[in-house]
Amino acid sequence: MRASSVYRRAVAAAAASVFLLVLVAGTSASPIGPGPEPPGPPAIPSLVPISTLKPGPLLTTSFAVRRSCIVCPITVTAGASQSFTVTASNIILGTPWAGYAQSVSFSSSDPQAVLPASYTFTAADAGVHVFAVTLKTTGQQTVTVFQTSLTAMKGTSDPVTIVPAAAHHTAFTVQPGDATVGGPLATQPVVEVRDQYENRTASAAAVTLSLVPPAGSAGAALMCLGPGTTVPAVVGTAVYIGCAVSMAGIGYTLVATSSGLLSGASAAFSVFAVITSPAPLPSPTPSSTPSPTPSQTPAPTPGPVGTLLMTAASPYMNTN
Repeated sequence: MRASSVYRRAVAAAAASVFLLVLVAGTSASPIGPGPEPPGPPAIPSLVPISTLKPGPLLTTSFAVRRSCIVCPITVTAGASQSFTVTASNIILGTPWAGYAQSVSFSSSDPQAVLPASYTFTAADAGVHVFAVTLKTTGQQTVTVFQTSLTAMKGTSDPVTIVPAAAHHTAFTVQPGDATVGGPLATQPVVEVRDQYENRTASAAAVTLSLVPPAGSAGAALMCLGPGTTVPAVVGTAVYIGCAVSMAGIGYTLVATSSGLLSGASAAFSVFAVITSPAPLPSPTPSSTPSPTPSQTPAPTPGPVGTLLMTAASPYMNTN
């Protein structure tokens, strides 16, 4: 009887333990009421095309400036208009900046260049615009485009070789210097054949020097050695030697003429008369008076005629 009672209490305790375990397990597995949703993957923001972003100094690195031609000529004649394509570059993609809307300005290595006015890009440009530029000075010239509000943001074209235009006029590069009549000018004139933009041409035209009347003296003549007053230009340069003017005068000028070209005039110069000083008269030669030798005793100078010569006598009749 006692054994069965003990057995019943043990079974009841075991059953209570199983119930508690099931209750605890059920509570953790099935909470009462809805719980918070577990965190999911981060949301991906919607992408915006880079080309539509507002341009700024950190986004636009420079401008690409290129001549607008399929096959560009090696040389361009001075004064000829050229087209340059300017592209606002996207620093990230290296492509045109479609949304670029800033003002740009221009400069050039050519001091005579005709450049476009400042221009503001529009949406229609999509970051690319073509501009007309005229370069006039011979040599290697470039065109630079920069953002007006940020000059450090810029781009420069490759050099363009500019060659002279057609011969247009003559110009003195070495002016004649003063001289004396018939003598060579202190500096001999040198003349260039130039285009309308003051570039020396490669002309071989003959250039003639002459005096410009009425300056100086009427009737004066210009004379030069070598080929004379007419010299053929060598690569656009005529050099004269031994030039002189036959008469004195103040304010002479020379003119350089060549067929079909405008004439250039020199600066004024003067020719002075040669002043000769009379030869000095010879100075008279002084007569020399011979000096007596020591052995010679000068004779006494005789007195006038009829003069008595007195001598002193002693009592003994001796003369002193």
